[in-house]
Amino acid sequence: CSDCHGGDPSNPRHHDRKDPKQNFRGKPAPQDIPGLCSHCHGNPVYMRGKNPSLPVDQLEKYRTSRHGELLLGQGDPKPAQCVSCHGVHNIRQAGDPASKVYATNLPGTCAACHADEKYMAGYGIPTNQMALYQTSVHGQALLGRDDTGAPACNDCHGNHGAYPPETSNVAQVCGLCHARNFALYQASFHAPIFDSAGESGCATCHGSHGIQHPTEEMLGEGERSACGKCHQMSADDKGFALGLEMKGVLDSLSGKMDSVAARVQKAHEHGMEVSELQLSLRDVRQSLIESRTSIHSFDPDQVRKAEAFGGDILD
Repeated sequence: CSDCHGGDPSNPRHHDRKDPKQNFRGKPAPQDIPGLCSHCHGNPVYMRGKNPSLPVDQLEKYRTSRHGELLLGQGDPKPAQCVSCHGVHNIRQAGDPASKVYATNLPGTCAACHADEKYMAGYGIPTNQMALYQTSVHGQALLGRDDTGAPACNDCHGNHGAYPPETSNVAQVCGLCHARNFALYQASFHAPIFDSAGESGCATCHGSHGIQHPTEEMLGEGERSACGKCHQMSADDKGFALGLEMKGVLDSLSGKMDSVAARVQKAHEHGMEVSELQLSLRDVRQSLIESRTSIHSFDPDQVRKAEAFGGDILD
């Protein structure tokens, strides 16, 4: 207790605030907490004997974060510091399911502040991120299916060095997981156009906290059209026409696959041996996945090339 609260436990009056000799601090001020935690966690010699796998640069990273800038740089006591995320007397290791920073608990930990309109008033930050995240493919996987491989807040924003990704860096953040999509996008003609326009790459089409499962509808007309956010929804618009062309390739392969799959299933129900056909359909589905990924090249020829393997199987 005295490591954080001060005082000399061997002295009966160690908790007497009126006696300056006791050096009893009581409840630390928010601005003091990062330094208190770093007294141990920033000491490589001490931590080597406790948990040598833990980094000892958390305080340095925290100083660069938006939280640290406000708390330590501007004296704002409200931004998150160590105990806001890790707890106080009930601190657990990050891999413990009961920890506040365990993967499935982390969005709720962040939302304790970021979803509170009253608490966040004055910062100019939306407070609907958690609500959007819960509806997203990432949130449904992590919170709905306990898939700890799905990204939470810290995967995109960072942990101790948390900071909103700059517009030009969003695609790089997404690319940490979606490497193939990122490589295709970076090599496409669209990347420099988005950069020059100050658009945020992936988030322009997919959104950020409320990312939904992508479908071919994003390349066509209607409310879910991603192309229609920037282009006129008309075949006369070259950009929109390109999206329609890629959508046509995907729709063709998907339609044929569904038709063949239905016939294979019917044959199976009638007692026919269809195991080889089912394996072939798995290859077609993989071809469809690769075709959908290749749209990030914004090159219909690459989409056709990825589709050709599955199309040949079906033919």
